[in-house]
Order: sequence, then structure tokens, then C-alpha cells
Amino acid sequence: MAKKQILSSQQSESMTTDIVKFDNYLKRFTYKEQIGPLNFTIRKNKVTIIIGRSGSGKSVILNSIMGSYARYKGTIDIAGYRRKSRNGYKVNNEIGFYTQMDFINYDITLRTYLNQIAKVMGLTKEFSEFQIQQLLDLFQLNEHSEKKLKDFSWGMKNRLNLIISLLKDPNLIILDEPGANLDSLWRKKIKEILLEYKNNDKTVIIVVHNIDEVFDIVDDIILIEQGQIIYKSELKDLKLYLRSRLFFKTDIAKHPSYNEFKKQLLESGFEIFEEDLESKTLEIGVLKEEAHKINFLVAMIIKFNMFLEEIINVPMNFESIYNSLVFSENLKELEFYVKRISPISRVRLRSLLRTSKHKIKNQIKNSSSAEFVEEKRRLLLENKMLIKNLMRKKYDSKNVNILNNILEKHFHNSKPLNTTEMDLLKNTLKEMLSQNLLCKYEAKIIKLGLEVALRQTKNEKAFSAFESLLKMNSGNPKNLKVTHVSKNLIKNNPIIQDHKNQLFW
Repeated sequence: MAKKQILSSQQSESMTTDIVKFDNYLKRFTYKEQIGPLNFTIRKNKVTIIIGRSGSGKSVILNSIMGSYARYKGTIDIAGYRRKSRNGYKVNNEIGFYTQMDFINYDITLRTYLNQIAKVMGLTKEFSEFQIQQLLDLFQLNEHSEKKLKDFSWGMKNRLNLIISLLKDPNLIILDEPGANLDSLWRKKIKEILLEYKNNDKTVIIVVHNIDEVFDIVDDIILIEQGQIIYKSELKDLKLYLRSRLFFKTDIAKHPSYNEFKKQLLESGFEIFEEDLESKTLEIGVLKEEAHKINFLVAMIIKFNMFLEEIINVPMNFESIYNSLVFSENLKELEFYVKRISPISRVRLRSLLRTSKHKIKNQIKNSSSAEFVEEKRRLLLENKMLIKNLMRKKYDSKNVNILNNILEKHFHNSKPLNTTEMDLLKNTLKEMLSQNLLCKYEAKIIKLGLEVALRQTKNEKAFSAFESLLKMNSGNPKNLKVTHVSKNLIKNNPIIQDHKNQLFW
């Protein structure tokens, strides 16, 4: 048998379209801090962008692909190699990695340094000389080839880092914030270079905070939050909003036609993301493909006799994309809707809701505002229901049965689900995901249902998960324990919101 790593025929087949595959990947740092479990693929010959807040797990994913982490659960397959196998190191020949390095102490010329790096990479003299010259010309550093690295500007250092990542002419290029410390001209140039590499059948993975400057070349997008993938899709399937923040000179709180202005904004296809009457600001958005509607905005401001201080375009970062997804009807990964809760946190949440009852009752007793009292009574009733469900949740038997029937058709029939069945599946999932709490049994069937709805998955692993669901006893108290809490509940319930860090993070 060949010494190249051994993959099953099914895995080998998937590698013809996917160059990277994470399967049940889990990296644990402490009892509370972990990344995963992650299950996703990177398509070959495409540009994939990974975006998330600081500390969300982006760097862990990159370092795991690079082989910097060896201790984790699950598997990573790259270009036909299993990363943790005996021959996993061989895939390094296929990978180029960009990260920011400072050469402040390098008392060596650029060309000498690149020649040394080429030797370390094991490149032949003929190939390295050709590649070095090509890249020096491409990044306009040839005239500085005899200059010492310690005298380089930040922009030149970044261009050098990009040269290093491309020196092997790799098939998989990984870039961590490639536009940092580069001016707008070079950011545009980098985008053109990456597009050319993509057109030459290379795969590119980019980690950025703002995607504005690479948006035009991206094929797939992965959103990661707190160690979980919350959304993965082709970028063309994502409805993105171009957002702007309006700073008014007019006191909008007192303006007689302000509410009518907002009404017409919504009717014209705009969304309102944030409003602050005190600071006289309004954050709005319009779908990227309907950017021409910005002209209507200016016309409406004039029509209602309102005056602007300035308009600032909001960067297309994680928050912007996340908000676009909130307003989107598309289904997302389970982790987008809910936060997993540990047994300890479940007990703490129940205790918190119980002790808050007396505080809310006192607030109702001491308030003279009918609106305030009504809101607190609603909160009191909601908390009472939450306490009851945290003790022993009654699962949504009606929708669970619908999901079971659809999944059975999906896994046991050779024909794919028809349009009516797929619509029923999606609507049932949306209804179940609107719940405040999910028990273990519900979470498992929803996760599998989402996998089918999003990707029509019908592999052995998914079938095995379905068989295991059928064997689960829905009346078993263990399966009715609450395991997930709605993110909307965390955001909208003031008691939970005030204590969310102690409860969930």
C-alpha cells in the first residue's frame, strides 16, 4: 500500500471538489474555552473568506490547517492528506501562508533573505531564482532587492510577507489580514493578484475583519463566533446590506414628520438597524443589489425638510454581515440562533430567574406608569414559563413528528425531497427555532434538519445520526433537559442580558 495517507474512497471523492475538510474538529484550551466541534469544507479553486470577532477562533482554524496544532479531536484532511497522519507534513508543500512579520532586526538584503528562505523551503536553484524575480517584479520590490530588511517601511515589509507566502507557487494560499498597513492602491493590487491566482486554479483562504475590498473576488463565506460556525454559504446566496449612519442637524425627536420619514424609508426597501434620538443618529441599510436606492434617501431627506450633518458608510465587517443575516429569511447553522448551556449554567439561570421575581414585583408595586407595569408583568410571566421549562421541558411533539417524517423520506427514499416537502421542512425548522429553550432531543433533530435543508446531506454520517435519533427515547428526562438557549432571549430579556457573561461565557 502506498505510504501516502489512507483515506476512504468517499473521502477521496470529496477531495476532488473540497481541498480542506474539518470533521468533528474540537480544540480545547480549558474546561470552558474551546473551538468546535467544527464540520465544514473549503472548496477547491475558490476564494473563501473567514470572518469573526477577535478571539472567535479564526487563528485556531488557520494554525490547525498549517499543522501548528497537533493536539485536537476529530480530523483535518487537506489536498488528500490527513493532517495528523505520519505523512501529513507532506501537504506543507501545497500551502503558502501569509502573516505579518517584522524584520526590524534583519541586517540582511532582500534578495539574500529570499534566497535563504527558498533553500529552507527546499526549492531548486533554477525555480527559486525564477520565482523570486517574478515576485519582486510583481510586488515592485526589485529596485529594493539590495536594501536591508531592517530599513523597509511597513508597507514594503507586508509586500515581502506576501512574496514569502507565494514563493513555493502553492496550490492553497492562506492569508491572515493581507491588506494591513497597505495603502488603498496596494490593497486593490493585492485583490487583482489574488484574482489572477484563483483564475489559475489556486485556492485562497482569507481572514479579514472588513470584507469591502475583497468582496468582488470572494466565492464562499464562513462566519465564526465563539468557536462555532454560525453561517457558511456561497457569498452570492447572502443578502448583504450596505449600511450608512446618518448624523442629523435636525432634532429628529421633535421633528413633526420624522415618523413618516421612517415609514417611507421602510416602504422603499430600507432597513433601520439602529436609532438614537438623543445623539440624532439613524443607521440604515439597503441591499447591495439595490444600492441605487440611496438616491431616494437623499430625495426623502429634502422632501421632509430635514438637515444632515454627515453620512458615514459603515464597514462591511462581522457585525454588518451578522445584522444582514438577522434580517434574512435564509436558514443558518443552529449556533446562529442558540447558545449552548452547560448543566451548571442551567441551574444558575433557574436560580437567577427565581430570585428576580421579587425584584420585578417590587418594581411593579412602586411604579405609576401603566406601560412600565405592563412590560414588567410580561417579563414576569415569561420568566415563570422559563423556570418551568428549565425544570422539565415539554418538547414540541407536533413539529418534531413533522421533522421525523420528512427526514425519514429524505434518508430512505432514492428521490430527493420535492419543493413542497422542502418548504415544509424549512418552515417547521423556523418555527422550532423561534422557541426560547431547546432540549437535547429537539436540538439534535433541528441540527440534522438544518443540515438537510442547507446542503441536502445524505451521507453515511448523517444517516447514522438519523438512526440514532429514532432510537432516542423522547420521554427520557435526560433527553428533555434544556441544552440550548435562544440568542434572542439572551438579548431581549433584561435579567438574562445583565448576567449573560456569568451564565454563558
